[in-house]
Amino acid sequence: MNQIVINLDNDLKSMDKLMIVPFYDDNVMSILKHHSDSNISNPYITTGEFTKMNLFISSLTYDKPEIEGYFLFTEDGGLFSNLIENVRNDWQPDQNEWMDYVKEADGGMVIIPPHQASYYIYRQEMVFSVARLIKEPLTHRPLGVVKIDLTNKLFDRILSTVSLSENSKFFVSDQDGYPYYPSYHNADLQLFESNSKQTKSYHKISLQSSNSKLQILGFLSVSDLQQDANQLVTYTLLISILSLFVACAVAVLSSNRFIKPIHHLQSKMRNVEKGLFSERATVQTKDEIGQLTNGFNNMVQEINNLIEEVYETKDREREAELSTLQSQINPHFLYNTLELINMIALQKQQYMISDIVSSLGKLFRYTVDKKEKPVYLKEEVRFVEAYLQIQSFRYGDRLAYEVDIPMELNYVLVPKLILQPLVENAIEHGISEGEGTVNVKALQRGDELFISIQDSGKGMTVEQIESLEQTIFAKKDTFSEREHFGRERKGYALRNLHQRLRLLYGDSYGINIDKSLKTGCVMTINLPIQVEEIS
Repeated sequence: MNQIVINLDNDLKSMDKLMIVPFYDDNVMSILKHHSDSNISNPYITTGEFTKMNLFISSLTYDKPEIEGYFLFTEDGGLFSNLIENVRNDWQPDQNEWMDYVKEADGGMVIIPPHQASYYIYRQEMVFSVARLIKEPLTHRPLGVVKIDLTNKLFDRILSTVSLSENSKFFVSDQDGYPYYPSYHNADLQLFESNSKQTKSYHKISLQSSNSKLQILGFLSVSDLQQDANQLVTYTLLISILSLFVACAVAVLSSNRFIKPIHHLQSKMRNVEKGLFSERATVQTKDEIGQLTNGFNNMVQEINNLIEEVYETKDREREAELSTLQSQINPHFLYNTLELINMIALQKQQYMISDIVSSLGKLFRYTVDKKEKPVYLKEEVRFVEAYLQIQSFRYGDRLAYEVDIPMELNYVLVPKLILQPLVENAIEHGISEGEGTVNVKALQRGDELFISIQDSGKGMTVEQIESLEQTIFAKKDTFSEREHFGRERKGYALRNLHQRLRLLYGDSYGINIDKSLKTGCVMTINLPIQVEEIS
């Protein structure tokens, strides 16, 4: 019975939440404000207002069979609901006396007892409802009333969760005894209660909700109660005795079967504690002990693999540290040498050589850091521009390039060295046999960044594109030592870049090739937007 009261309060709170939703919808509040003049008796409702209100109310009542109707009463006499064909589009104050109780509550939820609703066209039965006054948040001016008419399905669902006995009965009434369920006629409840007192065949249980003030009446059949109690005592004794004998027999028969595998597993665990990771326990059964033994074997195997991986990792780290220490000497020597060449070129007024050396220095400084860390997109673009400047000195007027990066994308984080392989590929195919243009563009679509590199070359055939895609999208390196010995491996840098992006961000990111172009080639990198806050 307590659970019924809790369920009833929870459902009424859910209805109260549905009545508060209009406060958070700007369209609904705007329409209610437009119809807030109580001096108008015949309101004009536009098609737009009707459509917006109908969509709003239908979204609240969808898949809620306990709601008969959801209504919004405006101050000028207008009425919006989800029941378009069965309800009028206006209302009269003298035919809705219940609204006085709602206005007295001044914005609180009001439970309206069963009453005859005048705004239905065909319905003659009484309805049980909850309502609330809608007030403007700032001025507290009344804008209308929201009302929800409920069906008996609400009580049917709540009361169906509890069954005291086969012949038990439930009633719902207010604190004055006026019945709400299962009938709106108090004669049914009074007649049943009178007969139960005379025959003493029912035990009455009464609980009242502290929130809704509704009273739950339960009538438990005394004969059912006694019958269940007698059966319960008999079954309890029989089951207890039988369970005792079965438990003793199972304990005697299965003790050896359980203890022996456990002892075997325990001995293997002691050996593993001593460092013997080659030990494996024999799986003797398929029950929980067998699963535990199998799990123990897998665990020991994983530990052994992890130990070997740790040793290999440490060896590789030592080799990497040694290689890093050895490689630190060369960059400083190269920087000093390039600076010396730059100074000599400036002294000799060889400004083109100075520009080439400066661009080459930028390339070295950007690539010498071998740490895998993200950089700003503007740094990656600055590196590509230095690379393109060097290539422009090499190709002269045959190479033209354009970089179009929106300023709002400058501080997007991207992996290092993702554009140079694509630019190099565009130069090789775009101007290797004549003049050409390389365009680098970036744009944002939703949460993704797209960077495209386009060349104006002769393009590639369908067979060449398919061959290149097989190389780029291959999960493993398909080149053998014999295949690439003595010749250049085409697409290897693009494949490494694609696999690198997939490892960093997932299989949905990487390099895409536009197959629709007849001339030129467009390769696009897509990766997620990652922005670091800049002070």
